[in-house]
Amino acid sequence: MMINAIQMSYFYARDM
Repeated sequence: MMINAIQMSYFYARDM
């Protein structure tokens, strides 16, 4: 389940 990592990265990038 790499989707979890991708979603986390997306959220993190959005905060930046």
